[in-house]
Amino acid sequence: MDAVKFKELLTALDLGGVSPEERRKTIEVRQAVCASVSADGIHWRNLEAPILDVGNTALDTHNLCTFDPHEGKYVAYLRGHVERRRLVRRAEGRDFRQLEPTRPCLMCDPQDPLEDDIYTSCYCPYPGGRRLYLMFPSFYHRIASTVDIQLALSRDSYTWQRPERRPIIDLEHDGAEYHCLYACPNLLDLGGEWRLAYAANRCYHDFRDRGERYPPDGEWRWASWKPDRLVGLEARGEGRVTLVQRPCQGRELRLNFRTEREGWIKIELVNPPVTPPKPVTPFGGFGLEGAETLSGDEQSRVVRWGGRSDLSALAGKEVSVRLHLYRAKVFSLALYPAARMAAATARPRIWLPSGVKWTPSGPSRRATPCSTTIWYRSLTVTPNRVATSPAAWLYLTTSSSMRLMP
Repeated sequence: MDAVKFKELLTALDLGGVSPEERRKTIEVRQAVCASVSADGIHWRNLEAPILDVGNTALDTHNLCTFDPHEGKYVAYLRGHVERRRLVRRAEGRDFRQLEPTRPCLMCDPQDPLEDDIYTSCYCPYPGGRRLYLMFPSFYHRIASTVDIQLALSRDSYTWQRPERRPIIDLEHDGAEYHCLYACPNLLDLGGEWRLAYAANRCYHDFRDRGERYPPDGEWRWASWKPDRLVGLEARGEGRVTLVQRPCQGRELRLNFRTEREGWIKIELVNPPVTPPKPVTPFGGFGLEGAETLSGDEQSRVVRWGGRSDLSALAGKEVSVRLHLYRAKVFSLALYPAARMAAATARPRIWLPSGVKWTPSGPSRRATPCSTTIWYRSLTVTPNRVATSPAAWLYLTTSSSMRLMP
């Protein structure tokens, strides 16, 4: 039931002698985020006051709250609207009981079809504790009445981008199709594999408008990827691209990549591009002529030039990586120690007309049994709620109230 229908229901009730006409004019439906806390995840206590009042805006979806150790704050990702177009809004606070007002953080833009809405956020911290943030938002396509899952990412949890405008988990499965998919946090690191649970339904989003009854056709599935392979830079032919510079820690360059059987990759370390444009030249000893040719499928390959991998000569300098690819895909790279591998999801600084493009890596989807509640490393995952904190469990609910406006 939406706010309009709820208001009409309240209008029809006897509210102490106020006429239906006056009630229709003065009733305001308000919503708020409420919470419960627990020290052990078993015994719960409801907080008396809402942690966030969002007024007469809607919260009718998967609302999430977590503690961000990098920001030192509690952060909530909630549903929002701009004139009935759904979006994700963000709230934060040092005190879990008093979150600050929300602001939009992810919404459709002119590159998206006019019919699209962002239905749920599925916010997840990036595995491994790095300061990277992920969303697996469900995109509702109004005309087709279908919902699929895309990918969004952020380096600061405020500004979000999407590498591509197509699903990272699509509707196809086992030779057939689902019609609605909803991802559930968190992205689980199971050693050599990352997994994300999602609910899959064969019914359309607006099945009631199509005269269908609620069908018990949903099931839970896993989407799985190799670590750090959610998205990548791909050359289906031959291409090259120069990435935005980053500081060199003076250790080694590691690469997460995959090539086709006849494909290859060669890498240069070059001076950062400048404005106005000038020729981009390699650092001495790290040019194309000495670069080894990489091929195969490796997640943390040390790159060498003339048999050497030591980057101590470049320590402290800003370095850009220039990739030469043929029928290959690069998922991530690092100019850091291996434990700090960083996802190469930043937009390239220079694009050359050479066939390089962004593509999702394409998860493998399995009909693996997946319960509706998953306990993993002190996190709780449920179809409609998720929350974590540094030392305690949190549990979110939403509430609606109504009042007569003066």
